Amino acid sequence: MGFLSKLLGLQQAKPKPQKREPARKNGNFLKPWPAKPQTKILELPGGFDRTLYVYDDSPFSTAKRGDTIQVEFFPGEATLLSKKSGSAVDTHKDAAVCLLHKGRPVGVVFDYRNDVRLAYDKGIRLLATATVGRQLPDYGNIRALTLHLPTSRSTTRQLIENYEVNSKVPKSAQRIQFNEWDEQDFEQLTGRSSWVFENARLEFLPVPKGSSAKPHILASSAEGRKVFRLTARNSVYKDVASAIESSAEFLILAERRTAGDGRVGYNITLAHW
Repeated sequence: MGFLSKLLGLQQAKPKPQKREPARKNGNFLKPWPAKPQTKILELPGGFDRTLYVYDDSPFSTAKRGDTIQVEFFPGEATLLSKKSGSAVDTHKDAAVCLLHKGRPVGVVFDYRNDVRLAYDKGIRLLATATVGRQLPDYGNIRALTLHLPTSRSTTRQLIENYEVNSKVPKSAQRIQFNEWDEQDFEQLTGRSSWVFENARLEFLPVPKGSSAKPHILASSAEGRKVFRLTARNSVYKDVASAIESSAEFLILAERRTAGDGRVGYNITLAHW
C-alpha cells in the first residue's frame, strides 16, 4: 500500500509448497485446476465475518475454541463427505469453494469462485484467517469455523487485481470505500478508467469567514491532480476526517463505475496507515 499496501494487506514472501491429498478415507477428494506457478501470496484482511461450512474438523483438531487458524482457498474442485454430520458437497455442482488448513480440506463457502479463479490466473495463493468455534450438536458435534474476509467483495477483487501495488500497503492499514458521482470533482480522472495514487495528500479546505460549516476535504495526488472532494454530507466524511488526524500515509485507488441510472462516476478506495 504505502497507502495501498495497508489497504491490501499483501505479503511477497515465497510460499511453502503445500501438500494436497487427492483422496482420503473419509471420502474427501481434491481435483486441482491445471498446474500453474503460484508464486505470490495474498493474505486477505478481515472486517467481515461469515460462516465457513465445516465438513472435516480433523485438520485443526488440536486448536482450542477461540484460536485463529490460517486457511487457503483451494484453486480447483473438491468433493467433501463429512463423517460426523453425514453431509456432502461437490464444489462444482454446488458453486462452492473449498478451503484448506495445512493443505487438508476443512470446508467450503458458497461463493468467491470468481475471486479464486482470478487469483489463480494471476499466480496468487489466496489466504485468510478463521476462528475456531464451538461443537455443533446438530451436525455430529463437528467444530465450527468463522471466516474473516474483507468488508466487501469489491475490496477482495481490488486486492487481487492490484496485487503489485497492494503489496506496498501494510496489513495494519485501514480502508474506506465510497462512490464519487460529482463530475466537477472527478473531472481530472476521466482520462482513464483506473488510477492508483501513492503518497496521496488529504487536507481540510479553509472555511469562509463567519461560516459554521465543517470544512470540505480535498484529496490530491502527489503531483497535484484532484482525486475527490468531500463535504460533511458524505456518509464517509467522519471516517476520512478521522483518517487525516490519525494517519500519515495515504493510498487511493479510483475505478470508473456506471450506476443503474446511467450515471458515470468513480469508486474510491482510500487506504491509510
